[in-house]
Amino acid sequence: MKNRLLVREWVVIGILIGAVGLLGVVTHLSKIRIKQVFAVQKACYIQEELIQVAIDGEVERPGVYAIPKESVAKDLFKLAKLTKEADRKRMDMHKVLYNGQCIAVPKKELRSKRTAKKKAGERSK
Repeated sequence: MKNRLLVREWVVIGILIGAVGLLGVVTHLSKIRIKQVFAVQKACYIQEELIQVAIDGEVERPGVYAIPKESVAKDLFKLAKLTKEADRKRMDMHKVLYNGQCIAVPKKELRSKRTAKKKAGERSK
């Protein structure tokens, strides 16, 4: 009988386990709160460094976009959604954008058979 724990000892053990669990939950929630505060502060700093860039042409959503400073054209094209007719070969996707810039997305040019043959002849020479 000496090896068996009494009821009050089991109660104490249960309270200790519960306290440790509660402490873990509180610690986890405080870390989440701290991350949220830092995310809001970071968003405030980023918001101060936005530039406005206009885009039109072969995009589904033309207009003026407020994007972070040091963004590249590829970021803007994702927001404006290029159409299937947009000529991606004539655009520099990695060009850094600046405030007040206007971008016109060109349409693919239709090549006639004569133009295609002429270009093929130039390549073979």
